[in-house]
Amino acid sequence: MDFISTSERENLRNRRKTSNTHRVGARWQQRLPLTRQPVTPTVPPASARRGPWKEGHAVATRLSAGLTVGLIALTLLAEPHVATAAPITFEFTTTVVSVESAFLGVQAGEPVVGRYTFESTTPPTPPSPPDSRVGRYNPVGTFEVQFGVLKLILPLSHIEVLNRPEIDRYAVAAVSGTGNGAIQLQLALATNLNLGAFTDVGLPLAPPPLNLFEFSQFILYVNHGPNKFVPQITATPIETLRALQVVPELGTATLLIIGFGLSAGWLLRRSP
Repeated sequence: MDFISTSERENLRNRRKTSNTHRVGARWQQRLPLTRQPVTPTVPPASARRGPWKEGHAVATRLSAGLTVGLIALTLLAEPHVATAAPITFEFTTTVVSVESAFLGVQAGEPVVGRYTFESTTPPTPPSPPDSRVGRYNPVGTFEVQFGVLKLILPLSHIEVLNRPEIDRYAVAAVSGTGNGAIQLQLALATNLNLGAFTDVGLPLAPPPLNLFEFSQFILYVNHGPNKFVPQITATPIETLRALQVVPELGTATLLIIGFGLSAGWLLRRSP
């Protein structure tokens, strides 16, 4: 028979108490209710919510809008368009060299600034008798000239181009009437040396270069009888001749293309 000492008996009793405490704690934890962690719901992306059919429909809508705009643009650009008239303005400067009878108070030495405006698509008027070396045009437009503080504005009469073996000439005229006292304005450039100044008699849409003409002048005439125009103011030489810039208007086709493009962009933004 084995004898256990008092100290060993106390240690054995303490180990049993500790083991019972652990078993009771384990049973108590098993009886406690489980705590659930909050679950954040996941939102599917827009493409998943729409589904494959709706996603394909949106892509087809975008492609259809783009193709429609492209076809309309190609159709409008491919169609032949009739040339639209565009106003062109030329401006020249010169200096008065002579005045008859102090006409309208103008004096020699005064600067002159003139402008004339014509339509770019003005057709030629056949000369009589017919002459292929003469181009005469009767455009709708105005011819204005300013001498110091005096300013005159007359309706444009004609533009004439000569391309003859002996002379190349460019003339612009405006007439206020046909009776006594009627005023005529005329700008003229001519050369007998540079006979290649004009290669044809088409209406010049750019100012003729002044260095090609050894003769250039502006004259104001007054009618003193039946078709008897007498020079009253002479200004020479023509110092500058240039085209004034005009902002072109947008064509109908361009406006339509812009409109359809904006509409297509609006549809694409609204499509789901």
